Amino acid sequence: DFWVHNIMRLFTAIVIIPAWFTLGLISLGWLWPPQLRQFFWTAPVTKYAEASEEELRKTQVMLLDKEVKALSEDITHELTIDRIEVLQMKSSIADRRAEIANEMRHIKHIMNMLFDQQAQH
Repeated sequence: DFWVHNIMRLFTAIVIIPAWFTLGLISLGWLWPPQLRQFFWTAPVTKYAEASEEELRKTQVMLLDKEVKALSEDITHELTIDRIEVLQMKSSIADRRAEIANEMRHIKHIMNMLFDQQAQH
């Protein structure tokens, strides 16, 4: 069992792996696993560019996160101001209603006085 195992390892190392590598070269890496393709066909500049792109993405995500927080704070501030304005409008409307009710009572009082005077004459 020991000898069979070692012979298979030797056969794999001497015959199968070099044949697989050669077939991969002929097929331009199509028969290789993705790790070998990346190792042989990716330039070092691209590897660094990918790292810098990742940093750029992280920076962009952080900036977007800050913008979202700022917009959220702005919206919250505007909503607070709008709520205050709505409360002021409600108060103003209540005041106007009270004024109109008083004026209507006054007009009613004057009309009653006029009818009373007309009834006396």
